[in-house]
Amino acid sequence: MSGLGWEWLDEESGGPGHKQLVADSGTFSVVRQAYAALLEHGAGCETCRKGDCDTADALYGAWRDLGGPWKK
Repeated sequence: MSGLGWEWLDEESGGPGHKQLVADSGTFSVVRQAYAALLEHGAGCETCRKGDCDTADALYGAWRDLGGPWKK
């Protein structure tokens, strides 16, 4: 996804800094919406409570494909 990139983060306590993966606001918004759809589905789905749910699996797959949690 083009809205992902690496950014250097200085350590505030004086320790070594590190890189972190960041997303622009558009990418973050799309991934957040996909995650919200997954959570909303799971909250009201009896099949999810029993175990295997094809809809939840599809929603999870879509969330991962969009970048959550920041696909490598």
